[in-house]
Amino acid sequence: MISELQDTLLFSFINAAHSNDVESLNDQLRQNPNILNEKDRFGNTALIASCQDGHLEALNFLLSHNSDPEITSNNGFAAIHFSC
Repeated sequence: MISELQDTLLFSFINAAHSNDVESLNDQLRQNPNILNEKDRFGNTALIASCQDGHLEALNFLLSHNSDPEITSNNGFAAIHFSC
C-alpha cells in the first residue's frame, strides 16, 4: 500500500501525463525517479494516461525514459490499446 504522500505525487505525475505537460513530467521524474511505472488506483501508469488522451509529446518523453509499455491497468489494458 502506498502512503498518502506517494499517492499525491503519483496523482500529480499522472495528471501531468493527461495534460501533456512534459516539463512537469520531467521535473517530477527528476525528483522521484521511482514514480515512472507506478500505478494509480485504477492500475494506470503515466504512459497509459498519455496514450488515453493521445498526447504524443508525453508518450515520447515517457518512453525515452524507459517507461514500461507492457504494464496493464486493472482492466487489462496496456498503453498500446489506446494508440489507435
